[in-house]
Order: sequence, then structure tokens, then C-alpha cells
Amino acid sequence: MKLLKITSLFLTLSIAFASCGDGDHSHELFEYVVNINSPEALMPDAINKEAADYTVGDVLELDVDFSSETGMIVHHVSVSITDLSNDTSIIYDYKEHAHNSNGTFNHTMSIHLLEDAGFYGDSDWMITATVKTDEAHDDEEGHEHGDDEHESETATAQIRFHINPA
Repeated sequence: MKLLKITSLFLTLSIAFASCGDGDHSHELFEYVVNINSPEALMPDAINKEAADYTVGDVLELDVDFSSETGMIVHHVSVSITDLSNDTSIIYDYKEHAHNSNGTFNHTMSIHLLEDAGFYGDSDWMITATVKTDEAHDDEEGHEHGDDEHESETATAQIRFHINPA
């Protein structure tokens, strides 16, 4: 009789754990990729990517693709432009809590490189684009996953550019 109760308890607990999900959510692979399409890198295969020079007054056409190679949800995306002479000087700061279930997200923006906007001649800048998983989110079945159940994944791309005086 005791063996029947123990077996029954074990079976009940197994079913309870299995009904909450298949367990694969804790090991989902997002395999994020970030591509800065514009400005285009002069040498795309280089480790430190650089774009062509700009001149004060030019328009920088920014085009960034965020994707998951496994088709998973694209979560938090950000794009920033930082003055390399002052790492705390962020001139452009775009953040979006994207939640695209199709596994892709695109960000485009035309940025006028004007002194009034903080850009100046004879300066170097870094565009940084990042995508990361939400640290606590609901899965398809409505179950919330916290930090301990879901590892955060991040992908980043960067490209430098120089601005010449007008």
C-alpha cells in the first residue's frame, strides 16, 4: 500500500511539473544578430568597422536590422551614437521594447549632423546597436520567466565614423 502511495505521489508531481511547460523555455536559443546596414562599413570584414567620413551638415542615414536566427521574439533594442572623445556624451539614444514575434525588427532614422544637434567637425563617433532578451517576460502560454529561469542573450554591432568640418 505504501509503495502504491509513493508511486502515485511521484506520478502526480511529475505530471504537475510537466504541465507547467515543456522545460525548454529555460534554454531557448535566441541567437540574435545585429546588422548595421547604413552607414555602410568600408571594410565589412574588419574587426573595428569604420564608415566613410561625413561633413558637418550632412545627413547620416541610419538603418539597423535586429533578428533572431531561430525565429524567436526580438525584445529590447537600442541604438546610440556616442562622441568618442567623451564616452558619456550620447547624442542619439533610441530604445524600444520591441516584442516582435516574427523574429525581426528594423530601425531607420535620418540624422542631420549639425552643430546645433551636438555634432561638430574633426570628431569621431561610434554607433552602437544592441538587442537583448527581456530579463523577465511571459512566454506563449502566459508563464512569467524571471532571471533565474531564463538566461539573457545579447548581440551588439558597432561602427565608427568621422565628421569633418564644414
